[in-house]
Amino acid sequence: MTIDNETLYFTVEPLLRQLPEEEIKRIKEAAPRAIIGRDGYLSLSIADLSRMIDGHDITGIIPNAAEPLKLTVFEWYTAEGLRSFLEGYIQKLEALQPPLEPAERAAQKACLTVTTTEGLLCFAREYFGLHSFSEAEGVTLAEILIAKKDSYNKVIYQKAFIKQQQKRRK
Repeated sequence: MTIDNETLYFTVEPLLRQLPEEEIKRIKEAAPRAIIGRDGYLSLSIADLSRMIDGHDITGIIPNAAEPLKLTVFEWYTAEGLRSFLEGYIQKLEALQPPLEPAERAAQKACLTVTTTEGLLCFAREYFGLHSFSEAEGVTLAEILIAKKDSYNKVIYQKAFIKQQQKRRK
């Protein structure tokens, strides 16, 4: 049996249940790259993420999502994996928040709460020197992840360096 971008999920679903786990795993891993792009889920933009989180709409990524009987095997497994990807991605972003000093934590309490999407848009606009949130919507999740890592490292380095300088002055 050959499965490609045209194979409808519901026509082969009984056969898929008989495939070895290794084969199903291989198909699940290939699906996001076949549907979304080379980097799989990380190829999604902030705008895509916003539609998924705020409106639970994945039709921009998987056009047949509104009509399940028309889903291909790759579309089915891409849709199936989106939730766990999003949860893991958001956890990675949260882990890249530098620890706050007590004074920073106190000051943060006075700030307005922003959604995940709003935070990503603000971060992307500032980090990449963009002029508008519309431009920031086009930044991919892969670019955000790399930028967050870079930003995290810079903040951690700066805090450690300042502490070292303060110790030397004493």
